[in-house]
Parts: sequence; structure tokens; C-alpha cells
Amino acid sequence: MSDAPPLLRLEGVTKDFGGAVKTRVLHGIDLELKAGEFVALVGRSGSGKSTLLNIIGLLDRPTGGDLWIRGERVNGLGDRELTWLRGRTLGFVFQFHHLIMALSALENVMMPLVTRDGWVRASMRAEAHAALVEVGLGDKADESPRRISGGQQQRVAIARALVGRPPLLLADEPIGNLDSTTADEVFTLMRRANAERGIAFLMVTHDRELAARCDRIVELVDGRVASPASRPASATDAPGSQP
Repeated sequence: MSDAPPLLRLEGVTKDFGGAVKTRVLHGIDLELKAGEFVALVGRSGSGKSTLLNIIGLLDRPTGGDLWIRGERVNGLGDRELTWLRGRTLGFVFQFHHLIMALSALENVMMPLVTRDGWVRASMRAEAHAALVEVGLGDKADESPRRISGGQQQRVAIARALVGRPPLLLADEPIGNLDSTTADEVFTLMRRANAERGIAFLMVTHDRELAARCDRIVELVDGRVASPASRPASATDAPGSQP
């Protein structure tokens, strides 16, 4: 087990924006994420967090450096190959749930499966319903997202991210738009998925108290990793515990 490559590895990753005059946003990022880790990515606005998450999520390409997922170097892959890899390796949760209001909760959760496979399988409804049950919304499967609360909408978004059983879930301020009680419930739900499924999480957050409940904190300062040090999770970080 110890000889297994990290789930995610970045070496010297840089990112430039602009035409003739370029601005460097990421400066030689080195980062590793092991299977089953729950890591907080913190930093001030403009530090490069979203840019880094987009590169890790295969939504953007680095200007320089190397990116490995499950031991495979992905830099040279074409768009079709990246799409295939993204659909089978990564789940996404954002601050705003980005649900499709014209679809039911169940149909929203099914979308990654349909997009990944290119067609609808009979088993997809059962898989999507099981994901909704996992987040406590099995009874809301046929509801429109308009008819459920903001916290429930984010739970649907988490079910959508989990339904394909990805080994890595990327969360960009996933509870930043929720009240404190609902935010704690959603975070606990993610920690439970991390513990029970072994899914690795990389979560962008501005909340230092929330970050302290993660396994490890990685801080970006002006596009550079400032503090990649690990810390053990305490007993109070266990799923279902109170802060």
C-alpha cells in the first residue's frame, strides 16, 4: 500500500495568462494528494486557488510543469482523453450548486453518468437514487430543485459528484453560501463520504476553522505553496461529530 503512487501529483506547475504581456498566476506548484486524504486548500483572494483547482480538475492546462493522476502523466493527453479521464476520476462540488432547475433532483444526479457514458442506462436511475439516499434525500428524488432548501440543493450537488464513485472530489467553497448549521451538516456529510468510501477531497475554503478540521492544510500565497505541512485529524473531526 505504501508503494502505491499518490492519487494526485503536481511538479513545478506554472500558469500564465495574457497575450504579449503575460502574468504568471501559479509559480512552480509541487503538491501530492494520497488516496483517502481530506485536504483544505486555503489562501487569500487572488492567490491562485481557483486556477489551481481548474488545472487539477482538467478544465484548464498548465503553462509548465507536470500533472499526474493515478500515476498517469496527463499533460500530453488530448481533449477527448481528458474528458474521458475527468468523467471517471473526478467529482466536482461548487459554492453554488449549479443544478438544472428543469430537471428533478434524481435527473440532476444522473447527469454525470449520462455525460460519461453518452447514453442512458436503465441502472442509472437506481445509482442516482442510491446517491440521494446516501445524502439523506431519497424522498426528494422527484422534486424540482426549486422546491427544496439551499442546503438540500447542495446535498443534491454532492450526490451528483459522488454518483460515479470518483476517487477524487474537488470542492470549491462548497459551504460558503450556507448558514453555519447547514454548513456543518454538509461538511460532516463530505467527511462521512471520505471515511466510508475512501474518496479523497481537495476543498478550497476561506474558513480557517473549517480547514483545521481537515487532515491537512495547503496554503497558497501569491501563487506559491506556503504551508503544505500535514496534521493528524483529531477525534472531533470524525464524521457525525460536532465542532
